This record gives sequence, C-alpha cells and structure tokens, in this order.
Amino acid sequence: MSERNVLVSIRGLAYFIGERRLLDIPELTVLAGDHIGIVGENGCGKTTLLDLIAGVRQPESGRVERQCPLAYCRQLEAADSAQMAGPLAALGAGPLARQAGRSGGEETRVKLAAALEEGAPLLLCDEPTANLDERGQAEIRRRLAEVESLLLVSHDRALLDALCDTIWEVRDGQVRAYPGNYAAYRRQRAREEERAQQQWEEYTGERARLLAAARQVSRRADGVRKAPSRMGNSEARLHKREATQKSAKIARRKKVLEGRIERMERVEKPFEADGIALRIDPAPLRARTALTAANLAVGHAGVPLFEGAAFTLPTGSKTALIGPNGAGKTTLLRTLAGEMAPLAGECHLSPQAKLGFLRQGFEQLDEGRTVLENALEGALQSPTLVRTVLGRLLFRGETVNKPLAVLSGGERMKVALCKLLVGSCNLLFLDEPTNYLDLPAVEALQSLLQCYTGTLLLVSHDEAFVEGVADRLLYIGGGGLTAFAGGLADWHRQQERPARRAGQSAALRKTVLEMRLSQLAVEISAAPLERKAALEEAYREAAEELRALREGD
Repeated sequence: MSERNVLVSIRGLAYFIGERRLLDIPELTVLAGDHIGIVGENGCGKTTLLDLIAGVRQPESGRVERQCPLAYCRQLEAADSAQMAGPLAALGAGPLARQAGRSGGEETRVKLAAALEEGAPLLLCDEPTANLDERGQAEIRRRLAEVESLLLVSHDRALLDALCDTIWEVRDGQVRAYPGNYAAYRRQRAREEERAQQQWEEYTGERARLLAAARQVSRRADGVRKAPSRMGNSEARLHKREATQKSAKIARRKKVLEGRIERMERVEKPFEADGIALRIDPAPLRARTALTAANLAVGHAGVPLFEGAAFTLPTGSKTALIGPNGAGKTTLLRTLAGEMAPLAGECHLSPQAKLGFLRQGFEQLDEGRTVLENALEGALQSPTLVRTVLGRLLFRGETVNKPLAVLSGGERMKVALCKLLVGSCNLLFLDEPTNYLDLPAVEALQSLLQCYTGTLLLVSHDEAFVEGVADRLLYIGGGGLTAFAGGLADWHRQQERPARRAGQSAALRKTVLEMRLSQLAVEISAAPLERKAALEEAYREAAEELRALREGD
C-alpha cells in the first residue's frame, strides 16, 4: 500500500482565549483521503481548530503547515456574493445564489456549493447540514462522500456515521483520535467511561481503606501512651520503655500508611449529570388557545409561499413546524410574531400571551455581558433555577462567568435558549434551536423543553428531536399548510398509506423522468453554447426529482 501524502501537519500548537488555553496540540496530521469528523462539547474549540487549519486564526505558538489548497464552508458566515460568479451547479445553488432573502437552509446550500466548486484537495465543513430539510441533508451527504479529503464538524450523527473513517474528539484542550465512524467512537468512549468509573471506585475504595487503617493505628497509639493506674515506679518505668518501643513501631506503621496515601495517583471523579427533576413554569396563560390563524397567506413582495392556512396553538401545546427548505417556515414565524404583514387572512395572539422568539441569529444577547448575566436579564425564575438550567445545558462551575464575546455558536445558542426558558414569555417560537449544538446539548435541550409548561412552536429538521418534544405538527408544502394532532412518527405512518396507493403512479413518473433524462443528454451534447446552461439546469431538476423518487422507495 502506497504511503499517503500529508495535507496538513500541526506541531506544538497552543491557542488561548484570554488567559484560558483553549487548545494544546503537540502533534496532529491530516493525510490525503482522510474523512475526519470533529466532535466535542460546545466551546471546546472545534470551530477554532478548523479556523487555525484554514489560516483564519493564528496560534500563539506552534505552527500549522498546509501542503495543499483547501476550501472552507464556515458556520457563522453568510455566503460571499463576490464569490458567486461561477455557475454554482452543485446542490442546485445557481438560482439560489442570485436570490435575495434566502432561508437558513438555502444559505447553507449556497455556501457549501461555493466551497465544493473550488475543487480543493481538502474541504473543511462546519455544520454543513444546519437548517437543511431531510432531502437537502441526503443530497449534501452524497456530495460530501465524493470529496477527496474532508474535515467535518457536525452534530448530525447520521452524517458522521456515513462519511467519517476517523473521529477527532476535542476535550480539555486536547485532540484524541478514534478510528472508525461516530458509532465506533461512541462504543470506544463508552468503554473508556466504564474504565474511568471503575478506576474511580477502586481509587476511592483503596483510599478509604488506607485512611481507616491510619485512624485505627492512631487510636492504638493513644491507648499505648496511657499508663495503667496504681502502678509502682519500677513497673511504670518498664511500661514506659515498652510503650516507647510500641509507639515507635506504631508511628512507623502510620507513616507507611500515610506515605501510601500520598503516593496514590489521584483519579478525577467522572462527571455525573444532575438527576434532579425540573419544572419550568412561565407566566400563566389562562386562555384555551395561545394563537389563532384564519385564511392566512404569507410570502414576500406580494408572492405567496402558501395560502388559506387555518390553525390554532392550544395553550401548553408543543408544536413543530415542518416542511422542505424555502417552503416558508421562518416567514410564517415572522408573520405570526408581527414582524411581517400577512398577504391575506389574519392571526391573533391571546391578550395574555407573551411572545419570545429564538431566531437563527443571536440578536437577543448582549455581547458585553457574561453567560449568567445574559441568562438572568429579565428572568422570571429564581437565580437558583437559572443556574440549574444553565447546568443542564452544560455550563458548569465558573463557565457561567465566561463573557459572551468568547463563546462559540453552540454556546451562544444555549445561552439564548436558557434566557427564553427562564424569562417571562409563555409562548416561544424557536427557529432551529438545535443548530450548532453538540449532541449532549441537543439531548439536554430536549429534556428541558419536555419540562417546560408554556406553549411552543418550533422549527427543526432534527427528526429525533421533533419526535421527542412535539405533540402537534404544522406541515408546509404544496402551497398550503396542514395541521396534524400527533407526533412525527404518527405523521409518517399517515403519509405512508397514500404513498403505497400511489406506488403505480410513482413508477410511471420514474419511467417518464428516465426517458426525459436520456433525451436531454442527447440535446446537451449537440446544443450550442448559449442553450447548454438551460438544458443542464433542466437535466439537474429532472435528475433530482428522479433521485427523490428512488430514495422514497
């Protein structure tokens, strides 16, 4: 087997945020053909590591040597319109690149398409499936699988399993490499955690045994020093001599025990999650419905995305807004919040409803304040409960005093979520709340939302998260909106029934599309230059529809 080329090498790297050493990497290498997933808790330095490799940031010490060109699809950065001159055929992003007011998922497509079209030997991606619907995630997974070498930060377990042959875990400033995909990494980490717990139990047990033995020796020493009453002088002298000899022997024994305790290698206690039951009660809303919409049409510049929508949000319900990218989910949230006027119809909030809106940015946070100060601002809940919620979101100990300016995207998302959950709002709109969160944080947020007694309307493409939180659905698609009383699994079961009946129609449509693709391929090969772009776009649309039909089989 031939030796693979080194694409990136890191030697003696140190990177600080303030006085905190965020990363300390003695040595790290990326080889040609590597598909590496980077995981770790929010704020551990995953994005910073990509920035250092890309040259966006510079280390305080050490060096990063890049032996090839690289492309970088960044997380918290809008697509650069100056780089949109190319065709952007990848992911169907050509029309999107020229479109104003792109959704979060459409913005992700454009950024990744631009990075793919650079054709660099090494691609760096930070959360490439953020904001994307199921179809978009599948397309990006397929395209990334074709990339020669990949460094990927993601909380998408399916993506990490499908693409990665190595996992880098960033923890306590160090980077540890694990062979295999994410599932293999989790198995290895589970074994490490079991060993750590076993070592802790052995350490604490042995230390307790030695301390008990030392206390027992001390009690024996105290008993030796006491001379029996009514003892003559000669007997007293004899006792003193024997006591001195015994005391010296006991002292030596005690010193041996104390030495063994001091020489014991200290074992840190493994982290244990807070198991205390939690309930988050916002300001009461006594009306039966928090929000009502009737004959609603929403869209941009007079062009509707959907029309005729009618639904309610019952008080205390948890509703997920689902549908493909660009269908109008975020536009609907903004319309219901009063930020945009509806094109037709009306929506009404209950007079007692106090709306809190988590957007895909972090406008509600104050850069000049700490994590705790941001969370406490406007909080209805007690400082103790606020700290508990922060702890559940993995802000432990002194991390609550970190200034917002040094936080990662995932950490900022957690602060914004905590601020809403503990505030006075009793109706929450959450637009992609799991974006940028690491996997432990997603699970923690799911648990917190289950404890929240207010009314929720959330947008998310994370199916496991939606199934764990939502008891109602609003589906946008086909120019309309459908309300459904039930969870995501119930919705999928209902959709499968007509889909089975439509099997013959789907087979016929696939045959038509296959014939259309053959015809277009012939036309493209013979077409003049001015017609090729339009024919290629028609070919791409037909191929994408056919692929979607095949994936639905």
